[in-house]
Amino acid sequence: MGYCNSIGASRNGDSRKGGSSVSSPSRAMLLWMLTTILNLNPASAKPLTDNYLANSYDNDEWVDTFLSIGNDSVFGSKIVGSDFERGNVEIFPTNSAPTPKRCRTICSSGGLVLAANTLEDCNGTTADIPRFLFAGQSNMIGYSNQAKGGLFNETISFVNERWGEITGGKKKRRKRKRKKIILANLTEAFRTSKGTTNSSSEAMADKIWKLAGSKKRKSVLNNETITVPHPKNVCSFTDPSLEGNPPPACEVPISPTSCGSESENYGLELMFSQKFPKLKNTGYTKKPIGITKVAVGGTLIDQWVKPGTANFPTQEPNYWEYLHEAIYADHGTIEAFVWFQGENDHFNPKPDEETPQAIYLEYLKKLVSDVRHDIYEAYQQKRKRDGIPLEDSLFATKEDIPVVIMELGCWIGNGIALRNGGESPGNIIRAQRQYVDEVDDNSILVNTGTSDIESERLSCFYHFDAASHLIMGAELAKNTTSSP
Repeated sequence: MGYCNSIGASRNGDSRKGGSSVSSPSRAMLLWMLTTILNLNPASAKPLTDNYLANSYDNDEWVDTFLSIGNDSVFGSKIVGSDFERGNVEIFPTNSAPTPKRCRTICSSGGLVLAANTLEDCNGTTADIPRFLFAGQSNMIGYSNQAKGGLFNETISFVNERWGEITGGKKKRRKRKRKKIILANLTEAFRTSKGTTNSSSEAMADKIWKLAGSKKRKSVLNNETITVPHPKNVCSFTDPSLEGNPPPACEVPISPTSCGSESENYGLELMFSQKFPKLKNTGYTKKPIGITKVAVGGTLIDQWVKPGTANFPTQEPNYWEYLHEAIYADHGTIEAFVWFQGENDHFNPKPDEETPQAIYLEYLKKLVSDVRHDIYEAYQQKRKRDGIPLEDSLFATKEDIPVVIMELGCWIGNGIALRNGGESPGNIIRAQRQYVDEVDDNSILVNTGTSDIESERLSCFYHFDAASHLIMGAELAKNTTSSP
């Protein structure tokens, strides 16, 4: 399987690079293969140069397909419908065509490279796997190594080096003694990370111990699995704040460096992808999954809400369109929405003021409603394409789509919220809790360390740390519910 590198939208939003020029016989062969495989009408095709965009519509819906032969590339739309069947497709040089906005996983098939966001299964790869939409600001992006560089590698190496001591032996007394020593070592490692205390480090060490598992084959911290690209689970990360107006990014295998900040960090997706498919009786057990992440650091919630509603004024830049595009780029495969945002609303409009609880709550309700609407509409399009009867629909209504709210964490709840005589946990966390408790029966809140009890906290660093991201990803996996 190949993945988006210079083609399409890169993970960091780079523009698509053109392929090298080719000889006339290669162009002729490329055109012949296109017209044979895609049933294009040769009479309507323009002369080929280097890269091309095949353009067609079916009910105003794009389905982007990437084809590659050698160094020649064609971006296009493979449409199931009357336009496609008639061969009503034109070919344009990419420098005169609109940039495709929907790029997804690439898979290889018989010498061709086909985008897995076509309507075919693409030889059983990731075309039709269930996906989860992750959105929000910097803590959704993931800055795992900022609090302490190398903490992830240190943790994973230590757990794997001491594996025999963690799982070996039958005598309980010796096992308890070994556990005590190992937990002390982990606690010391976490204590040197920013934003931790002795109590929180001890609690984090205990949670990491539990993730290590009782047997190596059950562990989600196995060095041979968590440090390498996942063989089945994929992620994409779109940061709309990057230059070049990036479309939804292409999917890549999930790894510690694939979908976080600057290709050297990870977010919730790393442990979520390890833990979630291992949960029993969920309908997802041992099945591949995808994470679609759209996030921008330093944003307010009114920058994410769909503009155009009188009661909900929005700020620029507005990122709703990127959520909308990401949802439809996944062609009805998104099955839950995870939201991790609100730090900047705590500081708005002045450092000592925050968005009122009632206002944040109303914007959160609006955002969730619009996201659910698009996920539901995209799913219904997929259901009709696949011939799924209405009574077998995954979602009977848009309210059936699960929503997970990630709480802001102790940096806000037990830190910033207490400034100037304020009260824990602050307006934004109160609004998050109120939404789950009083507004939405199909939502759940994941605690990320806000607690008056120090031993229940994670890192209070504003971007958490590597261990906290692993723990939060595991908690998210346990709390994300959907009916496949």
